[in-house]
Amino acid sequence: MENSSFGRLISVLTSPTKTFESIRERPTWLVAFIVVCLVAMATGVIAHQRTDYREVTAQRMADRGQELKDEDLDRMVSMQEKIGGYAIPIAVPIFVALFTALLALVYFLGGKMTGAEPTFKQMFSLTLYAGAPSIISTILQGIVLFPKEVLSYTQTATRNYLPAANLGLLAPDDASTKLTALLVGMDAFAIWGAVLTFIGLKVVGRMSTTVAAVLTVAVFLVGLGLRVAFA
Repeated sequence: MENSSFGRLISVLTSPTKTFESIRERPTWLVAFIVVCLVAMATGVIAHQRTDYREVTAQRMADRGQELKDEDLDRMVSMQEKIGGYAIPIAVPIFVALFTALLALVYFLGGKMTGAEPTFKQMFSLTLYAGAPSIISTILQGIVLFPKEVLSYTQTATRNYLPAANLGLLAPDDASTKLTALLVGMDAFAIWGAVLTFIGLKVVGRMSTTVAAVLTVAVFLVGLGLRVAFA
């Protein structure tokens, strides 16, 4: 199973070392890229349809100490509702490609600077397949979101669509969105993906345990910081 492009999405979860050994020899990526994009687009559309853009926009302005006139708010909300649905199918593949390429570049350069000899294609493939837990998470999010009529502002701001999988439940009722986003970032699927990345860097990139650990933790912490910054 680990030798087929689609089968790797499953085998990387059950036998990561063998799968990454296969990726080292044949670093495919297109099938994984398509699956990630399709799943993200489907859940993105569901979330878009259940987002109260009026509440989100008004609350964000209030958090910044600003207040919009009703006509300005109506204009912004109308634009977000119209553009959002059309933008998702376009934005998702672009974002996934750029995000994956950026991470692959970090791993590639990190490996090169520490004496390993990974190729960029190997790191690109590794990044996509190590993200297999996020595919499961995104599918579950879509399932959870589908029956809902509308999302709360906190859910939208922190993207906490799967509360049972993270520490967001520990946030006090009066917690800021920044604190909630930090706790939501402590997600079981994200940590699972980080563990797979660590294994992949050692197997595919032939990096030392220390280098693989430093790169994995650094990327995880930067991602967590960005989540908090944009909450």
